[in-house]
Amino acid sequence: MRIAVIGAGAIGGMLAVRLALSGQMVTVVEKGAHLEAIGRNGLKLVHNDGVEEIAKDLRSVANCIDAGLQDLVFLALKAYDIAAVAPQMRALFGEDTMVVTIQNGLPWWYFQNFSGPHAGYRLKTADPNGVIE
Repeated sequence: MRIAVIGAGAIGGMLAVRLALSGQMVTVVEKGAHLEAIGRNGLKLVHNDGVEEIAKDLRSVANCIDAGLQDLVFLALKAYDIAAVAPQMRALFGEDTMVVTIQNGLPWWYFQNFSGPHAGYRLKTADPNGVIE
């Protein structure tokens, strides 16, 4: 199965390692220094007990176009990064491609219309360029 993981932070990185080590063909879409490090060293998952799992047999690319058609796509980005990546995601999709979104970066309105101790609470999202509300 061809699987793309868009965003290899804590959640996407863990998924990519486990899927690659299970024998799947994994492509990670990442950017910057993290992309370069994955290309050189693969991805490492460090468990609480110190045990390490390293996936070196995976592809890493800078954009969805370079990843190509996939059978399964995990979207593991922070909420504020999705708008920049969404237009290029069409390059991943074939007729039967499945997409799994992973809540990674809760939106400010998450607690609207909730009752209980957090009713009406507004989340603030940290962004490398400042704080988004």
